[in-house]
Amino acid sequence: MKNADVRNKYYFSFRCLIEMKGIFAKQIVYPVLALVIGLVLVQMRVLGWDLSRIPGDLGDARFNMYLLEHAYQFSTGQWAEYWNAGFFYPAANAISFSDNLLGSSPIYIIGRWLGLSREGAFQFWIVILAILNFVCAYLFLKKVSKRADLSALGAYIFAFSIVLFSQMYHVQTMPRFPFPLMLMFAYMFHQKGERKYFVLTVWMLVWQFYCGVYLGFFALFILGVYILVNVFLHPAYYKAFYKEKANLLYILLHAALQGVAMAVLMYPYFLRSRGTEPYTLERILATVPRPASYFYSIEGTLLWKFLSDVGNGWEWSYTQTLFTGGVASLSIVALLVLWLIKKEVRKEFWSKRNRAFLITAILTFIFFIKIGDHSLYALIKGIPGFGALRSLDRMINLELLFIALAFVYIAKKYLFRKERFWMFALAMTILGVDNYKEDVGGMTIGKFESQERVNIVLAKMSDFSKEDILCYQPDTLTDNCIYYQLDAMQAAQEKGVKSVNGYSATSPYGFDMFWRELNDAGRRKWMEMSGADTTHVVVVH
Repeated sequence: MKNADVRNKYYFSFRCLIEMKGIFAKQIVYPVLALVIGLVLVQMRVLGWDLSRIPGDLGDARFNMYLLEHAYQFSTGQWAEYWNAGFFYPAANAISFSDNLLGSSPIYIIGRWLGLSREGAFQFWIVILAILNFVCAYLFLKKVSKRADLSALGAYIFAFSIVLFSQMYHVQTMPRFPFPLMLMFAYMFHQKGERKYFVLTVWMLVWQFYCGVYLGFFALFILGVYILVNVFLHPAYYKAFYKEKANLLYILLHAALQGVAMAVLMYPYFLRSRGTEPYTLERILATVPRPASYFYSIEGTLLWKFLSDVGNGWEWSYTQTLFTGGVASLSIVALLVLWLIKKEVRKEFWSKRNRAFLITAILTFIFFIKIGDHSLYALIKGIPGFGALRSLDRMINLELLFIALAFVYIAKKYLFRKERFWMFALAMTILGVDNYKEDVGGMTIGKFESQERVNIVLAKMSDFSKEDILCYQPDTLTDNCIYYQLDAMQAAQEKGVKSVNGYSATSPYGFDMFWRELNDAGRRKWMEMSGADTTHVVVVH
């Protein structure tokens, strides 16, 4: 071999290596930068750089903390039964009054294993969930778009959108990372036809249910529509797939396992539903978004203060602040306009690869929106489980992925046809400013304040034995009653005993008076109606 040929060979190999390193660097640099910026501008500002804050209020935030701590105590043998938690004594299956967070509880448990306090592990849980939400959205968008830079920006919209501040009082909606994976595997199944992707799709749906029943039902609707659309559009594909006995047996085996997993999760909720009245359609529709809800911004934003009065006078207006930021909103508007005026856009979206996603996204928004007092959600309310959902505005947590997908499409086709780092940096800056909320402290509670409230109750329980049951009735009520209920719940949990006090999405029949007033009359009414053995109930003031 001539010297020139040898030099060319090594030069070509070196050039290939450099290019591969460049491609690999892009896959890492773009998402890492976007993730770090999101954590800095959102999560760390909310938690405080000294980690002294917790998102939410003294009610829901601490209730979710209670659920996670209960999972930790159950996993370490400190509490014998999972569903029979210690609050609402003597009610059975108390956990089934609300979400359970089982699917994300291992994150919290790891935090506790690392030696973090209850509140510290909760903060750890929040940060890790933000990372997982971002990473999983990035993987999905990257699979669909093949662009690392735009996928990182789209994942920022999904994980750090300004609209998520309106959901911060309900941190149980944070664990949504299985949803992008579910859609990614569904997409891969319809692209490659491999049975493992179909099975993984359903397992991600099951995981989303375990992370949160609310978002699980929303994800079920989206996946159901996506599969039905594909079956309608490509019936021959499904017929050919299921004609193969190996495919059918493989899927049936996993379906049986998935059915068992879902039965374990949902059976306590099924038992609970038999003793409760379903929500009325009027109550459910009160929280269904209006079209204008997507232009109603939370207060205290840097750029969008003029949109914070859009919903004044609306019923349940505080649930309707669903503005997703200027970039995200303009992406949807631009997509609709281009769909109307450009034939090539209509043709591309109606291609075999894209039309199922398009129809699913459209139907998702249509079924979860109302015009006047009417909504198509009324058509699915009767499906088991869907009538128990009373805050349909929470669908925005999943709709953000479709909005991110719209942004990626518009940016790829018309704005960033080639990867350029300076363009990514500019877009990232715009997104950061666009989704910036100035005052985040008002949406949080002090970590040490929360601990101190529990310590006050613990100090009154110094003589408690394992058989004693706490009933906390402070002499003076200066805060919302539910805050004292949570004080007692967490104190009893830390002491390893049960409590009459309780708080959840709903309460047992007969508990309502004690829920609101925390007095002797309310306690006696609940004890009488529940048939409780009061031998070991200790009233603490």
